[in-house]
Amino acid sequence: MKKVIFFSFIWLFSYGFAPHAFAKKRVHVRHHYSHPRQLAAVDDVQRQINALNALMLQKMQQEEDPNATEDDSNIPASGIYESWTNSRINPYHMPVSKLPDSVKIDVSQFVPPVQSWITSHFGWRSRFHRMHYGTDLKLNIGDPVRCAFDGRVRITGYEPGGYGNYVVVRHDNGLETIYGHLSKILVRENEYLKAGDVLGLGGSTGRSTGPHLHFEVRYLGNAINPEKIFDFADGTPWHDTYEITKRGSFDYEYAHLTPSSNFRKSLARAHKAKRRYHRR
Repeated sequence: MKKVIFFSFIWLFSYGFAPHAFAKKRVHVRHHYSHPRQLAAVDDVQRQINALNALMLQKMQQEEDPNATEDDSNIPASGIYESWTNSRINPYHMPVSKLPDSVKIDVSQFVPPVQSWITSHFGWRSRFHRMHYGTDLKLNIGDPVRCAFDGRVRITGYEPGGYGNYVVVRHDNGLETIYGHLSKILVRENEYLKAGDVLGLGGSTGRSTGPHLHFEVRYLGNAINPEKIFDFADGTPWHDTYEITKRGSFDYEYAHLTPSSNFRKSLARAHKAKRRYHRR
């Protein structure tokens, strides 16, 4: 098929892309071939060329933007995010300093990804000298993992040294959530999900010492402690609306401003590691 398109492309160049250029050639052909069957053959060739031309242009457009969707109105929170891509977990590179001072997010429709308890909290891990940008929830291998809010699957993949099998969903409310260490992914990229839909099965893939769900919440690529938003013991949000603020939601970014706290000093040492992590 590629060869056919290639030779058709060359043929089109020889006759000219412009419709009037082809029309002149067609008139010339009609002048020499006036028999109805010959004219029908010419018309048939023209239809095939037009079809191949349309196919070629479609292919060129896909190569220019392979992740473009048919209708941008179907992209969640398109007024907040300037791009939609299936190629990277965090393509935004938006520093906290560039975020709005305050953003209110509707979290009233939250569905807990699993009904369970916390096994590891968000924050600095002294033992490993790195930040943990999510909340770990206990589960068994094969347990259903549910989508937290209505949204669209932006990217799925496998990361052997980190998330293992993971799903990233962008939600209508402007948040993105990440579900890591799944044993199986049950959704496709660009698929639309409702809150509570099962997107995968619990597991222990990637950098994991036992079955659990690594659950992250991000806004424009910046991680927010899920425990600031949700009461996992009850499976409900603390409030129907969560207000994102720079110092309240991303306090780990400002740890270097309070050197009296040993814990925050440790967080400051993780600052560079955090930036490397968020490039993915």
